[in-house]
Amino acid sequence: MSTFKLHVQTENYISWKAAIVANYANIKLSIETHANPKDFDTLSISGKSPVLETPHGNISGSNTITKYLSSIRPESGLNGNSFYQQIQVNEWLDFSNNQLEPARAIWLLPVLKQMDFSQRTYFQAKKEVTNALKTLDTYLATNTYLVGQSITLADITISTALVDLYTTVLGEKAQETY
Repeated sequence: MSTFKLHVQTENYISWKAAIVANYANIKLSIETHANPKDFDTLSISGKSPVLETPHGNISGSNTITKYLSSIRPESGLNGNSFYQQIQVNEWLDFSNNQLEPARAIWLLPVLKQMDFSQRTYFQAKKEVTNALKTLDTYLATNTYLVGQSITLADITISTALVDLYTTVLGEKAQETY
């Protein structure tokens, strides 16, 4: 089995997600950070991070990369164990991409001094993150995993997106609630 190389601008939840998927799928993955964003101009079509070097060529986009890695070893069950579970995994990936991660960025990045602060968008983002956490809390009250009876790409994607929220901006009360 080849060793894959993940190129990122900084190690963060996106690289953690790929590393966890590779670990579950028993795939060798190295991570290379690039201080210069222009490095990605030659690595990917979009010129954006992250990029995965594969034997077939480079691919970019965090969910594309994790879907590729998890598909190398379908027996890992990371994409689900049936067609319906695969669709459920995709549904949770959409939830993360469209509901959780954009609001996460707007709430978290000003705190990390990586984006300008806007009070209106900041409070809207907090509300959207809270709604996403309520959705997850309600679902996980009766389910151990997001899909099926084992860890899938859905669990990995959402849990890695939540790490910085829990360690940086969510207060003790919110952490106890969700």
